[in-house]
Amino acid sequence: MDAAETVSDLVDAFERAGDEYLIGGSMASIVHGEPRSTRDVDVVVTLGDTDPHILIETLQERCYVDRVAAERAIATGNCFNAIHLDRFFQADIFTPHPSEWRDAQFRRRTRRQLAFMDKPQALWMASAEDSLLKQAEMVSPRQRSLRRSMEGRTWNREGPRGGSRPGIPWPVG
Repeated sequence: MDAAETVSDLVDAFERAGDEYLIGGSMASIVHGEPRSTRDVDVVVTLGDTDPHILIETLQERCYVDRVAAERAIATGNCFNAIHLDRFFQADIFTPHPSEWRDAQFRRRTRRQLAFMDKPQALWMASAEDSLLKQAEMVSPRQRSLRRSMEGRTWNREGPRGGSRPGIPWPVG
């Protein structure tokens, strides 16, 4: 599995560079029981006292990383991409500056043994609560408004109003 192998390589790079990490996004949601499809993995990294160039160089052993973009992301507390050279699987590497939220997220992370990996490995995953909060944060105000307006509606062949099939909930997810 491309995702599992890529994550294993990334985790190896973070640990060799001496950086703490947690895996979030779709992969964390999947581990917590919410199936989602994705073509990347989201990782939050705290650089602590380590030299950010060590992380970049370690990642570059197995991934394409634009050094300038990575340095800029690290300096501003944003994210950069690492694309695995063998699998062409993308990782979004988030490098937030120290904050109360980031520190709490790292206190709540959990070490999980992942069964879908060929070589079982214990990984630091975002907590279920943090995964849910992040998903809710990413939903735009327009999407929230649309979901609220569709709640309780029914549908038929013509759409969400009237018709011959009352009582069937309109899909809002």
